Amino acid sequence: MRGWEIFLLVLITLAGALLRLYQLDHRSVWYDEAFSIAHAVRPVPELMEILIGDAFHPPLYHFLLREWFEVLGFGVVQARLVSVIPGTLSILLIYFLARRFTTVPVSLCAAFLLAISQVGIHFSQEARAYALVQCLSLAAALAFLRFLRQPGLWTTTLFSAISIVLVYLHYYAAGTLIGLGLYWLVFRREHSKTVFIWLLGSALVILLAFVPWVILLRSGAEHPQSPLVSIGDDLARKTLRPHTVYMAINRFNNGNTVSIHDESSYQQSLPGMILFTLPAAVALFYTWGRAPQGLLLGLLLVGTPLLMALLAGSYGVIFNFRHYSFALPGYYLAVAIGWRVCLRNSVARLAWIVAVIGITALSLPGTYAVTKPDYRTGFLPLAKGQQAGDCVAFRPMIWSGRIHLAYEVYYQAEHPLKFLSFPNLASESRGCNRIWLVWDKTKFMNTDPTEVESTRLIVAQVLGHFRVIEKYEHSAADIQLLERYQAIEVVKD
Repeated sequence: MRGWEIFLLVLITLAGALLRLYQLDHRSVWYDEAFSIAHAVRPVPELMEILIGDAFHPPLYHFLLREWFEVLGFGVVQARLVSVIPGTLSILLIYFLARRFTTVPVSLCAAFLLAISQVGIHFSQEARAYALVQCLSLAAALAFLRFLRQPGLWTTTLFSAISIVLVYLHYYAAGTLIGLGLYWLVFRREHSKTVFIWLLGSALVILLAFVPWVILLRSGAEHPQSPLVSIGDDLARKTLRPHTVYMAINRFNNGNTVSIHDESSYQQSLPGMILFTLPAAVALFYTWGRAPQGLLLGLLLVGTPLLMALLAGSYGVIFNFRHYSFALPGYYLAVAIGWRVCLRNSVARLAWIVAVIGITALSLPGTYAVTKPDYRTGFLPLAKGQQAGDCVAFRPMIWSGRIHLAYEVYYQAEHPLKFLSFPNLASESRGCNRIWLVWDKTKFMNTDPTEVESTRLIVAQVLGHFRVIEKYEHSAADIQLLERYQAIEVVKD
């Protein structure tokens, strides 16, 4: 690498790192982050039981987070750094992946796009596995390309090891591996015939390595919360709409100016489509029949996981754009190659980069916008006002035993509480002097009229023995403090 090339790559990487570190602790944890952080420090048998019962999460990320806390200590910033670091490393890896196929300017362009990516920044600031999967997907692609050139024990072992880690981090990461397999299938005549034998052996090793987790999931299939029992068709299909793919691409185009979780109109998305999607599409059309290998690989790395997520969602598996967010480097690889194919002179290419920076600047507020409930502030009255003998119950009932995870992340170590099961509030409250009733105000949790009515009846049962003495209202949660004024008589059946 030449000096100017190293300088620009380092500059792009540092810019990406700063964008990922900016306001890292500004947003409160939301439920998924709280799930990872709070459970990661539980005893190993308890953690495994939780993950098997939940079934949506392969176990590896939570164990990595557990070891990370042993080194840096427990906390939200520490947990999010597990995403910041691989999110930043991905910028370097996409450069080296692009260099296998194309020129230095195009490779730097791909790295630049990932560095300023709205989706890339957002998920590099979230204590979840997505940024780590993104990084390892790029590592798997690099290992796979080396394997294709030099099939053998060492290269096969390296690719297999990365692949096993990937599928133990995220189920949809299998889409990356399938995409790599399709890439080999298209260009198989250009590689040694022994590749197929080694590739078959690698696939067998990966499948066998995943068998223990499948067995454990089957053993927990009767768990009442397991998706293997109730897979959540309604929630999944509500997120699957005719323009789902369009919205996915729009997010990859830095097209959400208000919030990354909001949907944009076609008119608002048009500039991003012209700048990002159109060059990749034109490049594919222009080179049809002789598609550059890098362009096809990029499209497979983004298209296969997206298609896999769409198919799973159509069958009722919980679906959200975050589930394929790790696939965006493949998209930027295709866009960067399209940038070279469509724009023939340096002035046009520079103008394109300036326009991309402009769109990104408009989307930055949406990248850092607080789009999840602020549990850190919402639970503050509870943390400061609790006394010995207090109990707490969280509602609605379907989050009973779950929403308190956010409280544990921020306050449980200093202000431990006795948690009550909301459905059993009347019987379990007999040993409490005061009760904190916490009502989660997350929008999608409060749409079931049956749930609201059941909640009202349960609260009415305890109001004969407790009275409301304090009320706290917050955008994330409303809190009522109840004080005992009458003994509860135990009625035997």
